[in-house]
Amino acid sequence: MVVSERTIYSVTSEASLLDCRKAVSAFPELLHPSDYSFTHSVGARIHHEGHPGLIMQSVRRPDGENIAVFNAAVLTNPREIGHLTYKLDRDSIIVEKQAGKTWLTLEVKELKKNS
Repeated sequence: MVVSERTIYSVTSEASLLDCRKAVSAFPELLHPSDYSFTHSVGARIHHEGHPGLIMQSVRRPDGENIAVFNAAVLTNPREIGHLTYKLDRDSIIVEKQAGKTWLTLEVKELKKNS
């Protein structure tokens, strides 16, 4: 089993972010579950053009949103608010917010199938 831990921070920002959520209808590859080549090229261009970041629908949690910040200087007041533990166990990735309590499970087979 492979285990990795991440720290979660809450930050403040007053930066104007590009809203890419509506672009999904024209560019569905923005939400590809495992091939990030298109999203990496979009992010690289947005960063190169000097935009501070973007907001996008989450691939893994359709009701959720993700924010990508390309310039850390627009973030202030960082506060540590928690930790996540990721456990890769054969065919799934188990995510825990509290030790021993599964918060989210991602099936590795589904990720490979959509590649």
